[in-house]
Amino acid sequence: MQLILLLIIVSLGLIASLGLSLPAYSQEKNLDGTVGANVKASNVNGSNAKYHEYSDDRSAGVFGDVNVKYDSPGHYMEFNAKDPGYDTQHYKLEGNSYGKFKYWFDYNEIIHNITTGAKSFYNNVGSNVLTGTAGTNSNAWPSTFDYYTKRKKFDTGVDFKLVKPFFFDINYTNEKKEGIKPIGAQLGSTAGNFFAEIPQLVDYQANNVKLEGGYAKNPFFFSLSYIYSNFSNQNTDLIFTNELGAFPAANRGDRFFSLPADSKMHKFAFKGSVKLPMNSKFSVNLGESWTKSETSSFASFNGKVDTRNYDLTFTANPLRFLEGKLFYKYYDRDNRSTSYAIPDVYGTGTVATNPLSYSKYSYGGDFGFRLPAKLHLNMGYKRIETHRKTVDEIDPNAVNLADILPYNTDNIYFIDLKWTGLDFMTAKVSYERLSRGADFRNVQSRNYLFRMYSYAAQDKDTFKASFDLFPTDNLNMSFEYNYKTTNYNDTMFGVTGDKRNSFSFSGDYAFRKLLRFSTYFDAEKATLDQLTTTSAATGSPQWKSTLDEITYGYGVKTEIYAIPKKLTFILQGDYIRNQGNNDFTFYGSNAQYLTAFQLPAGGAGLPVDIPNVDSYQKYSLRFVTAYNWSNAMVIKAGYVYDRYNYSDAQLNGYQYIVTLPTAGSPTTGYLTGANANPSYSVNTVFLAMTYQF
Repeated sequence: MQLILLLIIVSLGLIASLGLSLPAYSQEKNLDGTVGANVKASNVNGSNAKYHEYSDDRSAGVFGDVNVKYDSPGHYMEFNAKDPGYDTQHYKLEGNSYGKFKYWFDYNEIIHNITTGAKSFYNNVGSNVLTGTAGTNSNAWPSTFDYYTKRKKFDTGVDFKLVKPFFFDINYTNEKKEGIKPIGAQLGSTAGNFFAEIPQLVDYQANNVKLEGGYAKNPFFFSLSYIYSNFSNQNTDLIFTNELGAFPAANRGDRFFSLPADSKMHKFAFKGSVKLPMNSKFSVNLGESWTKSETSSFASFNGKVDTRNYDLTFTANPLRFLEGKLFYKYYDRDNRSTSYAIPDVYGTGTVATNPLSYSKYSYGGDFGFRLPAKLHLNMGYKRIETHRKTVDEIDPNAVNLADILPYNTDNIYFIDLKWTGLDFMTAKVSYERLSRGADFRNVQSRNYLFRMYSYAAQDKDTFKASFDLFPTDNLNMSFEYNYKTTNYNDTMFGVTGDKRNSFSFSGDYAFRKLLRFSTYFDAEKATLDQLTTTSAATGSPQWKSTLDEITYGYGVKTEIYAIPKKLTFILQGDYIRNQGNNDFTFYGSNAQYLTAFQLPAGGAGLPVDIPNVDSYQKYSLRFVTAYNWSNAMVIKAGYVYDRYNYSDAQLNGYQYIVTLPTAGSPTTGYLTGANANPSYSVNTVFLAMTYQF
């Protein structure tokens, strides 16, 4: 099926390119482009995966890029290639026969390196069946591997406009994702409590086909589209032994994980618009989709989710000084998947799963006014209502969880004012208010354990102010301040408050044709308040924390035109730092918790500050020499120094085997090294050439 679709689309593109546009090739034409090569070598001291987190991890190589454009009175074609043969390679071909059709082929690879040199006591890492005995010596563990994920995406299509005003488009996308990522599991055994970091195999593939046709001629536009999506997972179960090297009993839910299941989706959509008098327009967007999936991990499961959306928008600009928009949106997610009970990790009971459905309604409008003194005012209002519903097929008489999860009502107001009264300055201020109500409709909703911030009532205020200065052609400056605060009014489990202040500045100055200097500075302070309770009736806190993070960064760049248009020196430096501090207060007096967290006896109100949370420093220095060998060739040579120092109380002094002295039997954890020791320092030299033709 995939190969047939690909051949059809490629054939259509070739026919369109070579057949229908042949006359264009005999006319006046223009061919130009660039070819570049970059030879570089790096010496990485520390975490190679962190330094190359989203880039090819080879320490040396020849990286290249190509851009070729062909343009004639009747046809346009462009080809781009970047990093061929590497984990970041990208190829794109697009063409357009003016007024008739256009086509494209796009292939892209994206790598995410997580950790190199991880290790596990499991054998067969990279498969979906893991066996092994933990042991007490991590140096003797049999498996060494890398954590990473890699996406390979191919996208191609053809848009036909041969019979105007009608059009028809076909698009095909194939995406693969592969690799190994870490997940956590409670292993459990009669010998004690155990948890482990487990390497999960990733091997997904998704295919999408989109067909769209319609009519486009003023004042009307409409289109009808169909989308088919097929997601497949080569391994829908991850099976593993416990720490003793034995598979748990058959009724134990921790004998394997259910991974993303195969699924198929069909969607139909209609879009339309009509232009009306007084410079107005009415638009509609309707869609409905059906998704099915199935798996047999714990029990026979059939997934079925139907969604539908209706969007209506009216825009108008009847007067020069007045513009506005009114909208209504409806989204419904009807989840009719099988509900079932999963065995718990102790093999003594079950945990029910209840498919969640919800409907969301939103409506509102915004208006813009051009006022005297070069003022422009925008203001608006939006209301969002979210209704949730669950179904318990196992026990229809059970309390409906939708009566525990609330209905949410959001009222959002915003206003912004822009002033352009001076030729050399632009100023803008804006304010937004979110007021969310949470309607808990069942007596059980008074249980404080259900008052999680995800659904809780909240008030959020956001303020922004900025102004840009450009007093001369050679000098530009920009300032911006942001303030955001969120209060969760009745949360007793999770986040209770979030406050952020940030300031940024940037500027650049050019001195004649000899030098250009640019700089920036950014700073932010974020405060996150959290609380948890173990008392469903009273909400008495078990612990609370206030996490403060202060982040700032700055940088400078100087370009010296030693020989204008011939020889340029570039010097650049960047620095960023984040410092996290957690003011933690423990209220429990239970001996088990005191022992587990290694806290001294003291009872309620015991402070336990953590002064080092997600703290890091990052430096970068760059020196580049650019020489214009000719009008067509530019040669660059340079040196780059990068350094990253990371410190966190959770990861400093990393150990693969961790034992907590909890009351009763100890709790032991087995880690693999995921995200451990991310610090690095790197020296890089490079030589690059770009040729333009």
